[in-house]
Amino acid sequence: MKIIVTGLIALLVLATVWISVAAASEKCVMTYETFESAVAHIDLVECPDAAVRENAFCRVSAGGEKLHLFYFDNDGDQCLLKVESFEEDAYSLTLKPR
Repeated sequence: MKIIVTGLIALLVLATVWISVAAASEKCVMTYETFESAVAHIDLVECPDAAVRENAFCRVSAGGEKLHLFYFDNDGDQCLLKVESFEEDAYSLTLKPR
């Protein structure tokens, strides 16, 4: 389990750096296809931050004592748009059975 968490943290750091570089060059830093196979995550019905982009979709993953929210473009290569990390006291979870 510790290896998975450490790997996830390393992936988050790399994604953050890639996003910073990509913002300047507007290139796709990571596709959803790559993310999906590398990171254990949960699909969200909708993104909490609609300001990112109207046609984005989001995934959430837990790593360490934080939740990490990943925003992906719904178009084209489904590029990673943004990553946010939240401390334990910065969010609340609501689980609804389908």
